[in-house]
Amino acid sequence: MLNEMNRTATRRLALTLVLVVPMLSIGCSDDDDPAAPSVPPTLEAKLTDMLEDAVGPNTPGVSLRVLGNGIDLTLSAGVASLDTQEPLTAEHQFHAASVGKAFMGVAFARLVTSGQVNPDAPLSTWLPAEVTSRIPSSDQITARMLLQQTSGIVDVLNEIPDAINAIAQNPTHEWTDADLVQFALDMPLNFDPGTAFSYSNTNYVLLALILEAVTGQTHAQALRDLVFDPIGMTATATANHDALGNDIAHSYLFDGGVPDDLTELLLRWEFGSGGQWTTVDDMAKFLHTVAETDVVLDDAGRALLLTPSAHEPYGFGMATLDTPSGTMLWHHGLLFGSASYLSYFPDSGLSVTMNVNADARGADRVMLADRLFGELMGVISE
Repeated sequence: MLNEMNRTATRRLALTLVLVVPMLSIGCSDDDDPAAPSVPPTLEAKLTDMLEDAVGPNTPGVSLRVLGNGIDLTLSAGVASLDTQEPLTAEHQFHAASVGKAFMGVAFARLVTSGQVNPDAPLSTWLPAEVTSRIPSSDQITARMLLQQTSGIVDVLNEIPDAINAIAQNPTHEWTDADLVQFALDMPLNFDPGTAFSYSNTNYVLLALILEAVTGQTHAQALRDLVFDPIGMTATATANHDALGNDIAHSYLFDGGVPDDLTELLLRWEFGSGGQWTTVDDMAKFLHTVAETDVVLDDAGRALLLTPSAHEPYGFGMATLDTPSGTMLWHHGLLFGSASYLSYFPDSGLSVTMNVNADARGADRVMLADRLFGELMGVISE
């Protein structure tokens, strides 16, 4: 969330991910049996070495899932807790941060295709006047603009220091979307609605309020009913609402090499902009179910999810990127000691998902992902 969608950084990461696909595609067996796995015999060992090398003083643990195109690997290295030194496993839940925007996008694609939401209706269709009257040009801002990040509304988590300061100073307070949106009210827009792209967490905070108005449920329960339960994402839960298991990967922010455990803060971070805890397996399950089946979305729903605005390749909570290997679908989350990555290539049916229980801040986070995916590419190309 915080500065996580800096355009230069995310495109650099996206382009790194692109390189994975052609290399993953070369491992076919000698007899070209399409049913034969394309995993080189030493792949698991080499990827394990790569993950273990990635673990270090500022990176307690990494969990990786590579699925599709004949490959089925789930690997972890490092620890889930620096205090207990509990070994990290693929069953540990990580804070997913803005990967949750993809979950929200699928929920809204379902509501639109079922006729429950008109994506081009203004905010006043669902939100009360005490909110919309304090958002400039709210009569011109639609749900589609929120989903595609073209509303112009300021980012409450990156552009309004008072919001983060309040959260940091009240770590035991269970913040809600209604709480958070208050910080963004009465703020001027960054641009006229629909005229540009600007990644804003406030858009998805408002979408959570709309989801609650439409369904009559908390946004956590609505996501469970619309997305998690139909897909079978049994290891995915929303902070504050769903019961989390005992296998939680602690989230660490390193400042000058000193770890600050922010897990308790993130356990109260339930915002619609990304409040889920999940596993690499559930993220892979999410991608393959959404892309390859009609369990939650039909073709019309997938078109909504993936159709970008005129200003940036960002649809309903999912970014797209044209690559030599076809379109890549992706979203990432970076926040307060946790980093999550999901990517899927429809042409090859390959997904790569990863969780890291560390936040190295800024460009260092992207460098970590670059190194991991770069090493993965190198291992498979050997």
